[in-house]
Amino acid sequence: MMVTFEQRPFIDLYEQVFKQTNIKMKGYVAVQRKLLTLIFALWKKDEPYDPTYEPVTQKKVAPTQEATRHQPQGAVLKEVNIGELVDS
Repeated sequence: MMVTFEQRPFIDLYEQVFKQTNIKMKGYVAVQRKLLTLIFALWKKDEPYDPTYEPVTQKKVAPTQEATRHQPQGAVLKEVNIGELVDS
């Protein structure tokens, strides 16, 4: 029914799978799986279905200067007191 009535996120998934495989049933099964996971998530959260829902995408964060700094292993070992590591 979701494909027949062209519900937007489901028809897109169906068309994508059908275009890749040329098998209608695989498209229908992909839609069924997505629908079941959606129903389960809504049931767990106790929320109504919102057809206009847009998922929030995570922002891409650039790594900091410290995260990209490469140090040779010897330099790292000089900073760490080996005696403290052995005692703990």
